[in-house]
Amino acid sequence: KTILGWLDKLSLLRVAIVGETITDIYNYVKRLPESPRERTIASRGLSTWIWDGGTLALANHLQTYCEITLISQAEPITKERFIDEEHGERLFACHWIPETCRLEPWPCPIKAFDVVIAVDYGHGAFSPAIRRSLESEARFLAASSQINSLNVGTNPVTNWDRADYIVMNEPEARVAWPWNLLASWPRVAVTMGMNGVKLFDRQEHEEFHFPALNREPVDTVGCGDAFLGITAPLLAIGCPMDITVFIGSVMAGIHCQFPSNSRPINKD
Repeated sequence: KTILGWLDKLSLLRVAIVGETITDIYNYVKRLPESPRERTIASRGLSTWIWDGGTLALANHLQTYCEITLISQAEPITKERFIDEEHGERLFACHWIPETCRLEPWPCPIKAFDVVIAVDYGHGAFSPAIRRSLESEARFLAASSQINSLNVGTNPVTNWDRADYIVMNEPEARVAWPWNLLASWPRVAVTMGMNGVKLFDRQEHEEFHFPALNREPVDTVGCGDAFLGITAPLLAIGCPMDITVFIGSVMAGIHCQFPSNSRPINKD
């Protein structure tokens, strides 16, 4: 009842999700023997699935919890993966990036939202000016900066000067750790895969560690975003850290049971 009570309180919030929309394409294939004529990975196509990704997937998760406004670029990014269906192994990926990923103009002042969740996937959507605008205007700003194969070394989470809440994974935390993280960000969550998650709170001088709830994930794509998406509004309304981490871990644990963002984790 306590957990459901906190989730019910989210219905009063206006939440803006800011960042790149992504289309995830999963091609499931059967590997074929290598040809003696050329060193090429050969496979037989079995099925193709297309799902919402990026901030659009995050909006799908949260739409049954609170009022959502999505602020993104006009043309989505497409990330295509080829997966060995028998072993679940990713063989190859191709990312199709538009020439410009600039964010669309705000539909209304950022101050009109109770919570702003900014997710930077590192494709050029967030200029320094946009970050400074969000930092100065958002009532409660939750942010992340993803490090991936397209932006290694160029998109650290320290690009955010101020935020009320930051979420990063373990490799991203290693990049940011030389800085005094809690000096700029009062709350920091570090997701650690099979080792669970740690949440640090400077204001309350608290630290919580919660173990991973799923030891055999099908796919971890989007799990960190799902964790960020539900924990940010909960912290904004004053939900205790232990309950917040538990709910976020449950959501991430459910999410990783399915490929990509194929099933929104809604309130029902």
